[in-house]
Amino acid sequence: LALNVALTIYSSVKEQSFNPTICRTVLVLTEILLHLDFSYQALEMLSKVHPLAEECCDNLLKGEICLVKSKCLLDISKKITDQRVKESLISSALKVLSNGLQKFRVLNAVFKIREVYYLMARTYHELRESELRDRAALYYMRAHDELNSATTRQEISSNCIMGDDIYHYLTQRLTYAQDNFKSIELPV
Repeated sequence: LALNVALTIYSSVKEQSFNPTICRTVLVLTEILLHLDFSYQALEMLSKVHPLAEECCDNLLKGEICLVKSKCLLDISKKITDQRVKESLISSALKVLSNGLQKFRVLNAVFKIREVYYLMARTYHELRESELRDRAALYYMRAHDELNSATTRQEISSNCIMGDDIYHYLTQRLTYAQDNFKSIELPV
């Protein structure tokens, strides 16, 4: 039932003009599909949305698409028995994760950066790539420590109601507004 609802919503939004709101909707639908173990369908949706998102969405949304797409690839790789195909899917997932990491770094979205490094460390562990696993785990710990630092905790607690994603999105929008509308006084 959930799959039918998701596919119905997806088919109705894909015919409309593509914008960040539609992209976010599709992203949420694909996350639901992934959690319901429909990773193939989620990947198919994301593969269609990803190129369009690169044109019209901000880095946060682009990074989130990369993150969910890599989760789909990793989930599918666990269901595949052909070792060559499995390695190809994992390699693709790591490339997509790296792309998402770049998007999150631009925003300094530490929560998302930490999640990317966690997935990388787990993936490298499964590949028995201990050096790469250890490096990803080290970066994960650095991001984790940054989140737990007193300064960062204070910054986050003042914005905890919104959460990291929305906070960075609104901060980006506020900076844009301040840069482009100098005559308007906006609270920071």
